[in-house]
Amino acid sequence: MKNAREITPLFVALIAGIGMFLSTLDSAIINVAIPTLIQVFHRSLDTIIWTITLYLLVLSSTIMLFGQLADRYGRLTIYRIGLILFMITSLLCGFSPSIHWLIVFRGFQGLGAAMMQATAIAVITTRLQKREMTQAVSILTMLMGLGPALGPVVGGFLLSTIGWQWIFWINIPFCLYALYGCESLKIAKETLHAHPIGYLNLALFGFSMLLLLLGIQHMNLFFFALMIIVFACHFYIDKNAEYPMIHYRLFKKNTLIAPLFGLIAMGGATAIVFILPPLFLQDIRHLQAWQVGLVSAANAFGVILVSRLFPRLSRRWKIDQLMTFGTALMMLSLLSCTQIKADWSTTLLFTLLFFYGLGAGFFVNANTLYLTAQFSDEKQGFISALLRMAINIGIAISSAAAALFISLKPLDMLSGIQNAWWLATVLAMMALIPLLCLFTK
Repeated sequence: MKNAREITPLFVALIAGIGMFLSTLDSAIINVAIPTLIQVFHRSLDTIIWTITLYLLVLSSTIMLFGQLADRYGRLTIYRIGLILFMITSLLCGFSPSIHWLIVFRGFQGLGAAMMQATAIAVITTRLQKREMTQAVSILTMLMGLGPALGPVVGGFLLSTIGWQWIFWINIPFCLYALYGCESLKIAKETLHAHPIGYLNLALFGFSMLLLLLGIQHMNLFFFALMIIVFACHFYIDKNAEYPMIHYRLFKKNTLIAPLFGLIAMGGATAIVFILPPLFLQDIRHLQAWQVGLVSAANAFGVILVSRLFPRLSRRWKIDQLMTFGTALMMLSLLSCTQIKADWSTTLLFTLLFFYGLGAGFFVNANTLYLTAQFSDEKQGFISALLRMAINIGIAISSAAAALFISLKPLDMLSGIQNAWWLATVLAMMALIPLLCLFTK
Protein backbone atom coordinates (compact mmCIF):
# COMPACT_ATOMS: atom_id res chain seq x y z
CA MET A 1 0.00 0.00 0.00
CA LYS A 2 1.31 3.45 -0.97
CA ASN A 3 1.79 6.22 1.57
CA ALA A 4 0.49 9.76 1.06
CA ARG A 5 3.68 10.97 -0.64
CA GLU A 6 3.61 8.14 -3.19
CA ILE A 7 0.05 8.87 -4.34
CA THR A 8 0.51 10.64 -7.66
CA PRO A 9 -2.13 12.06 -10.02
CA LEU A 10 -1.37 9.13 -12.35
CA PHE A 11 -2.10 6.61 -9.61
CA VAL A 12 -5.35 8.30 -8.53
CA ALA A 13 -6.52 8.54 -12.15
CA LEU A 14 -5.63 4.91 -12.84
CA ILE A 15 -7.56 3.56 -9.85
CA ALA A 16 -10.59 5.77 -10.53
CA GLY A 17 -10.32 5.16 -14.27
CA ILE A 18 -10.41 1.37 -13.98
CA GLY A 19 -14.03 1.52 -12.84
CA MET A 20 -14.98 3.87 -15.68
CA PHE A 21 -13.05 1.76 -18.19
CA LEU A 22 -14.70 -1.52 -17.13
CA SER A 23 -18.22 -0.08 -17.04
CA THR A 24 -17.90 1.31 -20.59
CA LEU A 25 -16.01 -1.77 -21.82
CA ASP A 26 -18.85 -4.01 -20.69
CA SER A 27 -21.39 -1.83 -22.50
CA ALA A 28 -19.57 -2.60 -25.76
CA ILE A 29 -17.94 -5.99 -25.31
CA ILE A 30 -21.18 -7.95 -25.09
CA ASN A 31 -22.43 -6.65 -28.45
CA VAL A 32 -20.12 -8.99 -30.37
CA ALA A 33 -21.21 -11.92 -28.17
CA ILE A 34 -24.88 -11.75 -29.13
CA PRO A 35 -24.65 -14.43 -31.92
CA THR A 36 -22.71 -16.71 -29.56
CA LEU A 37 -25.22 -16.27 -26.72
CA ILE A 38 -28.08 -17.07 -29.10
CA GLN A 39 -26.39 -20.38 -29.94
CA VAL A 40 -25.34 -21.23 -26.37
CA PHE A 41 -28.70 -20.55 -24.70
CA HIS A 42 -30.92 -21.41 -27.71
CA ARG A 43 -32.92 -18.21 -27.34
CA SER A 44 -34.13 -15.54 -29.76
CA LEU A 45 -32.48 -12.18 -30.29
CA ASP A 46 -35.38 -10.44 -28.50
CA THR A 47 -34.49 -12.35 -25.32
CA ILE A 48 -30.70 -12.07 -25.62
CA ILE A 49 -30.83 -8.32 -26.16
CA TRP A 50 -32.05 -7.90 -22.59
CA THR A 51 -28.52 -8.68 -21.40
CA ILE A 52 -27.61 -5.29 -22.89
CA THR A 53 -30.85 -3.43 -22.26
CA LEU A 54 -31.21 -4.20 -18.54
CA TYR A 55 -27.57 -3.32 -17.85
CA LEU A 56 -27.97 0.11 -19.46
CA LEU A 57 -31.39 0.78 -17.92
CA VAL A 58 -30.21 0.01 -14.38
CA LEU A 59 -26.97 1.98 -14.85
CA SER A 60 -28.65 5.11 -16.19
CA SER A 61 -31.62 5.16 -13.79
CA THR A 62 -29.62 4.69 -10.56
CA ILE A 63 -26.49 6.75 -11.22
CA MET A 64 -27.85 9.91 -9.53
CA LEU A 65 -28.83 7.87 -6.46
CA PHE A 66 -25.25 6.75 -5.96
CA GLY A 67 -23.93 10.26 -6.60
CA GLN A 68 -26.08 11.47 -3.69
CA LEU A 69 -25.04 8.56 -1.47
CA ALA A 70 -21.39 9.25 -2.29
CA ASP A 71 -21.64 12.84 -1.05
CA ARG A 72 -23.19 11.58 2.19
CA TYR A 73 -21.17 8.43 2.95
CA GLY A 74 -17.98 8.86 0.91
CA ARG A 75 -17.07 8.69 -2.76
CA LEU A 76 -14.41 6.06 -2.25
CA THR A 77 -16.79 3.96 -0.14
CA ILE A 78 -19.44 3.86 -2.88
CA TYR A 79 -16.75 3.32 -5.53
CA ARG A 80 -15.33 0.32 -3.66
CA ILE A 81 -18.78 -1.22 -3.17
CA GLY A 82 -19.34 -0.77 -6.90
CA LEU A 83 -16.06 -2.53 -7.69
CA ILE A 84 -16.93 -5.45 -5.41
CA LEU A 85 -20.45 -5.81 -6.83
CA PHE A 86 -19.18 -5.53 -10.40
CA MET A 87 -16.52 -8.18 -9.75
CA ILE A 88 -18.92 -10.66 -8.09
CA THR A 89 -21.56 -10.26 -10.79
CA SER A 90 -18.92 -10.62 -13.52
CA LEU A 91 -18.00 -13.97 -11.99
CA LEU A 92 -21.66 -15.01 -11.75
CA CYS A 93 -22.39 -13.94 -15.35
CA GLY A 94 -19.81 -16.44 -16.58
CA PHE A 95 -21.40 -19.24 -14.53
CA SER A 96 -24.98 -18.43 -15.59
CA PRO A 97 -26.91 -21.71 -16.08
CA SER A 98 -29.59 -20.02 -18.22
CA ILE A 99 -30.23 -16.81 -20.12
CA HIS A 100 -32.64 -15.64 -17.43
CA TRP A 101 -29.94 -15.85 -14.76
CA LEU A 102 -27.52 -14.03 -17.08
CA ILE A 103 -30.03 -11.20 -17.53
CA VAL A 104 -30.52 -10.93 -13.75
CA PHE A 105 -26.76 -10.87 -13.09
CA ARG A 106 -26.32 -8.23 -15.81
CA GLY A 107 -28.90 -6.08 -14.02
CA PHE A 108 -26.90 -6.25 -10.79
CA GLN A 109 -23.73 -5.63 -12.79
CA GLY A 110 -25.39 -2.42 -14.01
CA LEU A 111 -25.79 -1.38 -10.36
CA GLY A 112 -22.07 -1.82 -9.80
CA ALA A 113 -21.33 0.13 -12.99
CA ALA A 114 -23.59 2.97 -11.80
CA MET A 115 -21.70 3.19 -8.51
CA MET A 116 -18.36 3.39 -10.33
CA GLN A 117 -19.47 5.89 -12.96
CA ALA A 118 -21.14 8.10 -10.34
CA THR A 119 -17.98 8.42 -8.28
CA ALA A 120 -14.94 8.02 -10.58
CA ILE A 121 -14.59 11.74 -11.35
CA ALA A 122 -15.34 12.69 -7.72
CA VAL A 123 -12.61 10.35 -6.44
CA ILE A 124 -10.17 12.45 -8.47
CA THR A 125 -11.53 15.94 -7.79
CA THR A 126 -11.71 15.40 -4.01
CA ARG A 127 -8.15 14.05 -3.71
CA LEU A 128 -6.01 16.24 -5.91
CA GLN A 129 -5.08 19.90 -6.04
CA LYS A 130 -6.29 21.96 -8.99
CA ARG A 131 -2.88 21.93 -10.68
CA GLU A 132 -2.75 18.11 -10.46
CA MET A 133 -6.35 17.57 -11.53
CA THR A 134 -5.82 18.36 -15.21
CA GLN A 135 -3.41 15.47 -15.70
CA ALA A 136 -5.63 13.04 -13.80
CA VAL A 137 -8.81 14.01 -15.67
CA SER A 138 -6.94 13.60 -18.97
CA ILE A 139 -6.00 10.04 -18.03
CA LEU A 140 -9.56 9.30 -16.96
CA THR A 141 -10.87 10.60 -20.30
CA MET A 142 -8.41 8.36 -22.11
CA LEU A 143 -9.64 5.29 -20.22
CA MET A 144 -13.27 6.28 -20.90
CA GLY A 145 -12.50 6.39 -24.63
CA LEU A 146 -10.65 3.07 -24.58
CA GLY A 147 -13.58 1.10 -23.13
CA PRO A 148 -16.03 1.36 -26.05
CA ALA A 149 -13.20 1.16 -28.62
CA LEU A 150 -11.58 -1.98 -27.22
CA GLY A 151 -14.86 -3.73 -26.38
CA PRO A 152 -15.53 -5.26 -29.82
CA VAL A 153 -11.85 -6.11 -30.40
CA VAL A 154 -11.31 -7.76 -27.01
CA GLY A 155 -14.70 -9.46 -27.15
CA GLY A 156 -14.04 -10.93 -30.59
CA PHE A 157 -10.65 -12.26 -29.49
CA LEU A 158 -12.00 -13.88 -26.32
CA LEU A 159 -14.96 -15.45 -28.13
CA SER A 160 -12.72 -16.97 -30.79
CA THR A 161 -10.15 -18.35 -28.32
CA ILE A 162 -11.24 -19.22 -24.77
CA GLY A 163 -15.01 -18.81 -24.68
CA TRP A 164 -17.87 -16.41 -24.00
CA GLN A 165 -17.51 -16.63 -20.20
CA TRP A 166 -14.27 -14.67 -20.38
CA ILE A 167 -15.93 -11.52 -21.70
CA PHE A 168 -17.15 -11.25 -18.08
CA TRP A 169 -14.29 -12.89 -16.18
CA ILE A 170 -11.72 -10.54 -17.76
CA ASN A 171 -13.08 -7.85 -15.39
CA ILE A 172 -12.00 -9.68 -12.24
CA PRO A 173 -8.21 -8.98 -12.18
CA PHE A 174 -8.84 -5.29 -12.96
CA CYS A 175 -11.32 -5.05 -10.08
CA LEU A 176 -8.88 -6.73 -7.69
CA TYR A 177 -6.12 -4.29 -8.59
CA ALA A 178 -8.44 -1.30 -8.23
CA LEU A 179 -9.60 -2.54 -4.80
CA TYR A 180 -5.97 -2.85 -3.75
CA GLY A 181 -5.32 0.71 -4.94
CA CYS A 182 -8.37 1.99 -3.04
CA GLU A 183 -6.65 1.03 0.21
CA SER A 184 -4.00 3.66 -0.52
CA LEU A 185 -6.57 6.32 -1.44
CA LYS A 186 -8.26 5.90 1.96
CA ILE A 187 -5.50 8.09 3.43
CA ALA A 188 -7.18 11.25 2.09
CA LYS A 189 -10.03 12.76 4.12
CA GLU A 190 -13.24 13.59 2.27
CA THR A 191 -15.57 16.54 2.78
CA LEU A 192 -19.06 15.08 3.26
CA HIS A 193 -22.43 16.58 4.09
CA ALA A 194 -24.61 15.43 6.98
CA HIS A 195 -27.95 16.27 5.40
CA PRO A 196 -30.67 13.61 5.40
CA ILE A 197 -31.30 11.96 2.03
CA GLY A 198 -34.81 11.96 0.56
CA TYR A 199 -35.00 8.39 -0.69
CA LEU A 200 -38.55 8.77 -2.03
CA ASN A 201 -37.41 11.76 -4.04
CA LEU A 202 -34.41 9.83 -5.37
CA ALA A 203 -36.62 6.86 -6.26
CA LEU A 204 -39.03 9.09 -8.18
CA PHE A 205 -36.18 10.67 -10.12
CA GLY A 206 -34.61 7.29 -10.90
CA PHE A 207 -37.98 5.87 -11.99
CA SER A 208 -38.59 8.87 -14.26
CA MET A 209 -35.21 8.31 -15.94
CA LEU A 210 -36.04 4.61 -16.38
CA LEU A 211 -39.35 5.53 -18.04
CA LEU A 212 -37.57 8.04 -20.28
CA LEU A 213 -35.11 5.41 -21.48
CA LEU A 214 -37.88 2.85 -22.02
CA GLY A 215 -39.84 5.44 -23.98
CA ILE A 216 -36.81 6.18 -26.17
CA GLN A 217 -36.07 2.51 -26.72
CA HIS A 218 -39.63 1.50 -27.64
CA MET A 219 -40.84 4.89 -29.01
CA ASN A 220 -43.87 4.48 -26.74
CA LEU A 221 -45.93 7.53 -25.79
CA PHE A 222 -47.26 5.78 -22.67
CA PHE A 223 -43.76 5.65 -21.15
CA PHE A 224 -43.16 9.32 -22.00
CA ALA A 225 -46.47 10.40 -20.46
CA LEU A 226 -45.86 8.39 -17.30
CA MET A 227 -42.32 9.79 -17.12
CA ILE A 228 -43.68 13.35 -17.15
CA ILE A 229 -46.09 12.55 -14.30
CA VAL A 230 -43.43 10.85 -12.15
CA PHE A 231 -40.87 13.59 -12.82
CA ALA A 232 -43.45 16.24 -11.91
CA CYS A 233 -43.95 14.51 -8.53
CA HIS A 234 -40.19 14.44 -8.00
CA PHE A 235 -39.88 18.11 -8.99
CA TYR A 236 -42.63 19.18 -6.57
CA ILE A 237 -41.06 17.26 -3.67
CA ASP A 238 -37.56 18.47 -4.49
CA LYS A 239 -38.64 22.10 -4.80
CA ASN A 240 -40.20 22.05 -1.34
CA ALA A 241 -37.54 19.94 0.39
CA GLU A 242 -35.28 21.47 3.03
CA TYR A 243 -32.34 19.67 1.45
CA PRO A 244 -33.20 19.18 -2.24
CA MET A 245 -31.63 16.47 -4.35
CA ILE A 246 -31.09 18.82 -7.29
CA HIS A 247 -31.01 22.58 -6.90
CA TYR A 248 -32.96 23.29 -10.08
CA ARG A 249 -32.34 27.01 -9.78
CA LEU A 250 -28.75 26.20 -10.78
CA PHE A 251 -30.03 25.35 -14.24
CA LYS A 252 -30.83 29.02 -14.78
CA LYS A 253 -27.07 29.59 -14.99
CA ASN A 254 -25.70 29.46 -18.54
CA THR A 255 -22.33 28.43 -17.11
CA LEU A 256 -23.95 25.14 -16.08
CA ILE A 257 -26.63 24.49 -18.67
CA ALA A 258 -24.57 25.18 -21.82
CA PRO A 259 -21.71 22.73 -21.02
CA LEU A 260 -24.19 20.17 -19.66
CA PHE A 261 -26.30 20.35 -22.80
CA GLY A 262 -23.07 19.98 -24.75
CA LEU A 263 -22.36 16.74 -22.91
CA ILE A 264 -25.76 15.31 -23.89
CA ALA A 265 -25.17 16.25 -27.53
CA MET A 266 -21.60 14.92 -27.46
CA GLY A 267 -22.77 11.62 -25.97
CA GLY A 268 -25.32 11.33 -28.76
CA ALA A 269 -22.81 12.14 -31.50
CA THR A 270 -20.26 9.72 -30.08
CA ALA A 271 -22.81 6.89 -29.98
CA ILE A 272 -23.38 7.41 -33.71
CA VAL A 273 -19.62 7.47 -34.31
CA PHE A 274 -19.39 4.00 -32.72
CA ILE A 275 -22.43 2.63 -34.59
CA LEU A 276 -21.91 3.77 -38.21
CA PRO A 277 -18.30 2.86 -39.15
CA PRO A 278 -18.73 -0.91 -38.49
CA LEU A 279 -21.96 -0.91 -40.54
CA PHE A 280 -20.27 0.87 -43.45
CA LEU A 281 -17.08 -1.19 -43.35
CA GLN A 282 -18.79 -4.57 -42.95
CA ASP A 283 -21.93 -4.27 -45.06
CA ILE A 284 -20.72 -1.92 -47.80
CA ARG A 285 -16.94 -2.29 -47.96
CA HIS A 286 -16.95 -5.97 -46.83
CA LEU A 287 -13.78 -5.69 -44.76
CA GLN A 288 -12.53 -8.31 -42.33
CA ALA A 289 -13.34 -8.02 -38.62
CA TRP A 290 -9.83 -6.96 -37.58
CA GLN A 291 -9.81 -4.20 -40.22
CA VAL A 292 -13.20 -2.96 -39.03
CA GLY A 293 -11.97 -2.90 -35.43
CA LEU A 294 -8.80 -0.99 -36.33
CA VAL A 295 -10.56 1.74 -38.31
CA SER A 296 -13.35 2.06 -35.73
CA ALA A 297 -10.74 2.56 -33.00
CA ALA A 298 -9.42 5.74 -34.68
CA ASN A 299 -11.69 7.81 -32.45
CA ALA A 300 -10.04 6.33 -29.35
CA PHE A 301 -6.57 7.02 -30.75
CA GLY A 302 -7.49 10.70 -31.07
CA VAL A 303 -8.78 10.83 -27.48
CA ILE A 304 -5.58 9.18 -26.22
CA LEU A 305 -3.34 11.67 -28.05
CA VAL A 306 -5.24 14.68 -26.65
CA SER A 307 -5.16 13.19 -23.17
CA ARG A 308 -1.38 13.17 -23.37
CA LEU A 309 -1.20 16.77 -24.62
CA PHE A 310 -4.05 18.37 -22.69
CA PRO A 311 -2.20 19.17 -19.41
CA ARG A 312 0.37 21.25 -21.34
CA LEU A 313 -2.19 22.85 -23.65
CA SER A 314 -4.38 23.86 -20.71
CA ARG A 315 -1.54 26.00 -19.38
CA ARG A 316 -1.48 28.01 -22.63
CA TRP A 317 -5.17 28.12 -23.53
CA LYS A 318 -8.21 28.85 -21.40
CA ILE A 319 -10.54 25.96 -20.57
CA ASP A 320 -13.45 27.57 -22.43
CA GLN A 321 -11.30 27.98 -25.55
CA LEU A 322 -10.30 24.31 -25.49
CA MET A 323 -13.92 23.24 -24.99
CA THR A 324 -15.17 25.34 -27.89
CA PHE A 325 -12.31 24.31 -30.17
CA GLY A 326 -12.96 20.63 -29.44
CA THR A 327 -16.66 20.97 -30.21
CA ALA A 328 -15.96 22.77 -33.48
CA LEU A 329 -13.46 20.08 -34.50
CA MET A 330 -16.03 17.37 -33.77
CA MET A 331 -18.64 19.17 -35.87
CA LEU A 332 -16.31 19.65 -38.86
CA SER A 333 -15.26 15.99 -38.78
CA LEU A 334 -18.88 14.82 -38.67
CA LEU A 335 -19.87 17.25 -41.42
CA SER A 336 -17.18 15.72 -43.64
CA CYS A 337 -18.54 12.24 -42.89
CA THR A 338 -21.95 13.22 -44.33
CA GLN A 339 -20.32 13.08 -47.77
CA ILE A 340 -19.43 9.41 -47.37
CA LYS A 341 -19.45 7.33 -50.58
CA ALA A 342 -19.37 3.59 -51.19
CA ASP A 343 -15.84 3.83 -52.63
CA TRP A 344 -14.40 5.89 -49.77
CA SER A 345 -10.96 4.73 -48.68
CA THR A 346 -10.57 3.38 -45.17
CA THR A 347 -7.69 5.84 -44.71
CA LEU A 348 -10.02 8.79 -45.23
CA LEU A 349 -12.61 7.42 -42.78
CA PHE A 350 -9.87 6.62 -40.25
CA THR A 351 -8.55 10.19 -40.52
CA LEU A 352 -11.96 11.78 -39.97
CA LEU A 353 -12.71 9.52 -37.00
CA PHE A 354 -9.27 10.35 -35.59
CA PHE A 355 -9.97 14.09 -35.82
CA TYR A 356 -13.35 13.52 -34.18
CA GLY A 357 -11.52 11.78 -31.32
CA LEU A 358 -9.17 14.77 -31.02
CA GLY A 359 -12.15 17.10 -30.71
CA ALA A 360 -13.93 14.82 -28.23
CA GLY A 361 -10.78 14.64 -26.13
CA PHE A 362 -10.52 18.44 -25.94
CA PHE A 363 -14.23 18.81 -25.19
CA VAL A 364 -14.57 16.14 -22.48
CA ASN A 365 -11.40 17.11 -20.61
CA ALA A 366 -12.26 20.81 -20.61
CA ASN A 367 -15.95 20.21 -19.87
CA THR A 368 -15.19 18.00 -16.87
CA LEU A 369 -12.77 20.51 -15.34
CA TYR A 370 -15.12 23.44 -16.05
CA LEU A 371 -18.23 21.87 -14.50
CA THR A 372 -16.63 20.23 -11.46
CA ALA A 373 -14.94 23.54 -10.57
CA GLN A 374 -18.39 25.10 -10.08
CA PHE A 375 -19.26 22.83 -7.12
CA SER A 376 -17.86 22.48 -3.63
CA ASP A 377 -16.15 19.30 -2.43
CA GLU A 378 -19.30 18.10 -0.67
CA LYS A 379 -21.22 18.13 -4.01
CA GLN A 380 -18.61 16.39 -6.16
CA GLY A 381 -20.53 13.09 -6.12
CA PHE A 382 -23.60 14.89 -7.42
CA ILE A 383 -21.84 16.62 -10.33
CA SER A 384 -19.82 13.51 -11.17
CA ALA A 385 -23.03 11.47 -11.48
CA LEU A 386 -24.79 14.25 -13.39
CA LEU A 387 -22.01 14.38 -15.99
CA ARG A 388 -22.25 10.65 -16.69
CA MET A 389 -26.05 10.67 -16.71
CA ALA A 390 -26.03 13.44 -19.32
CA ILE A 391 -23.73 11.41 -21.57
CA ASN A 392 -25.78 8.22 -21.08
CA ILE A 393 -29.03 10.00 -21.99
CA GLY A 394 -27.42 11.39 -25.13
CA ILE A 395 -26.21 7.91 -26.08
CA ALA A 396 -29.67 6.39 -25.56
CA ILE A 397 -31.48 9.04 -27.60
CA SER A 398 -29.14 9.10 -30.57
CA SER A 399 -28.69 5.30 -30.70
CA ALA A 400 -32.45 4.92 -31.14
CA ALA A 401 -32.56 7.79 -33.64
CA ALA A 402 -29.64 6.43 -35.69
CA ALA A 403 -31.26 2.99 -35.87
CA LEU A 404 -34.48 4.65 -37.07
CA PHE A 405 -32.66 6.70 -39.73
CA ILE A 406 -30.93 3.60 -41.09
CA SER A 407 -34.10 1.48 -41.05
CA LEU A 408 -35.93 4.11 -43.10
CA LYS A 409 -33.64 3.21 -46.01
CA PRO A 410 -33.68 -0.62 -45.89
CA LEU A 411 -32.76 -1.00 -49.58
CA ASP A 412 -30.16 1.75 -49.56
CA MET A 413 -28.05 1.45 -46.42
CA LEU A 414 -25.56 4.07 -47.60
CA SER A 415 -28.29 6.76 -47.70
CA GLY A 416 -29.39 5.72 -44.21
CA ILE A 417 -25.81 6.00 -42.97
CA GLN A 418 -25.45 9.45 -44.56
CA ASN A 419 -28.64 10.62 -42.84
CA ALA A 420 -27.35 9.35 -39.51
CA TRP A 421 -24.09 11.27 -40.04
CA TRP A 422 -26.18 14.40 -40.59
CA LEU A 423 -27.91 13.71 -37.28
CA ALA A 424 -24.53 13.52 -35.53
CA THR A 425 -23.47 16.79 -37.21
CA VAL A 426 -26.61 18.56 -36.01
CA LEU A 427 -25.98 17.30 -32.47
CA ALA A 428 -22.43 18.67 -32.51
CA MET A 429 -23.74 21.98 -33.86
CA MET A 430 -26.34 22.08 -31.06
CA ALA A 431 -23.49 21.64 -28.57
CA LEU A 432 -21.35 24.34 -30.20
CA ILE A 433 -23.89 27.18 -30.47
CA PRO A 434 -24.63 27.52 -26.70
CA LEU A 435 -20.90 27.41 -25.95
CA LEU A 436 -20.20 30.20 -28.46
CA CYS A 437 -23.01 32.26 -26.93
CA LEU A 438 -21.64 31.67 -23.42
CA PHE A 439 -17.94 32.20 -24.00
CA THR A 440 -18.01 35.05 -26.54
CA LYS A 441 -19.84 37.43 -24.22
